[in-house]
Amino acid sequence: TWALDGAAPDKTTIEACAGANRDVITAANFATLTGGTNFYGTFRAVISGVTIDGDKANQTAASYGIRIYGRAARIRNVVVQNCYSDGVWLEWDGTESDTGASTDVEGQLFEVESIYNGGSGMTVKGAPGGLESLVNFVAHDDGAWGLVDESNIIASHVNTYGNPSGGCDVKSSSSFQGADVECTTSTGYGMLVESGAGMQVISSGYWGGGIPLELDGGADSTSEGAEATHVCRGPELKLTVLT
Repeated sequence: TWALDGAAPDKTTIEACAGANRDVITAANFATLTGGTNFYGTFRAVISGVTIDGDKANQTAASYGIRIYGRAARIRNVVVQNCYSDGVWLEWDGTESDTGASTDVEGQLFEVESIYNGGSGMTVKGAPGGLESLVNFVAHDDGAWGLVDESNIIASHVNTYGNPSGGCDVKSSSSFQGADVECTTSTGYGMLVESGAGMQVISSGYWGGGIPLELDGGADSTSEGAEATHVCRGPELKLTVLT
């Protein structure tokens, strides 16, 4: 495990060197762990109180702001900006065996802004240990999606806008439970729930964009106090709006 604790995002900045073409912050052996099912990787890594700048104007190849394979990470009060690829990539796909303090798998992200990156604002991949709790997250003016969910996320106070592919993309076999979630864009999807996705539960949400909400998944979804101007649904999915 390790910790990076700055004074505050407006006081501490970590910037990529021009032409480095490397992630600003990453975990040891990420390249060999990504896409696998290793239980290990980082454990309770902490990133706090910093601005992470990828200097994308001076990079020519894939490079991320934060890219971690591991479990129980704590990321809080962080701004990630100007990365060539995604701002944040969190991944873990080990078999969960949370039986004690040393095997905790609950990743948490709180008060994070991911902006003006070349890829998506944040991608979460694998089992829930990569990121379980997402609170106060903003992603805008990134090059693809605001939030890509390839895991099972519990979120509150999420705001994505100005990302050309869309606000929130829930991939196959993934689920998203959220409150006070705004997934918007001007041209793409507000929120896309892809075919094969699991249960989606949204309370007090808002979707807006070229297609505000498209549900192609295969399980019932519920939205309470949510608004959308256009809804597409697949034959196996039922949208229930509770008022």
